[in-house]
Amino acid sequence: MTAKHGQSPIDPHQVSKTKNNSPAHIIHSFLPVSEDPSGNDIGPTEDDVSLLWLANSNLTASAVGLLESNAPADGVGEIFYGPSLTTMFNFPGLPPQGDPRTPDIIVQPNVGVIYSTSGKKQAEHGSR
Repeated sequence: MTAKHGQSPIDPHQVSKTKNNSPAHIIHSFLPVSEDPSGNDIGPTEDDVSLLWLANSNLTASAVGLLESNAPADGVGEIFYGPSLTTMFNFPGLPPQGDPRTPDIIVQPNVGVIYSTSGKKQAEHGSR
């Protein structure tokens, strides 16, 4: 058993690590330079979840369509955007005119998927 905060408990036999097929890699052309995983800047916020801020929030539906068409490859479980973000953020915090700290898209991967290439990681903040 491993644990830190326990927010993503998974069966170690179900661990699937992917980095080059992560949601940020799939929609990299929609991301600002700072979030583009192919750049040398900060990079995307991904590990046991993917938080995505787009360069242009008006292109959210197109970015989501690309993610949905690649869902099996990038381990996508659920995609939250637009009105579905209200389950986590209150209006007027929603993009495009809301709080800039609110991501345009949140991707909850399938059980066991971690967007990492770490050879040692068995879970992100918890496993059983």
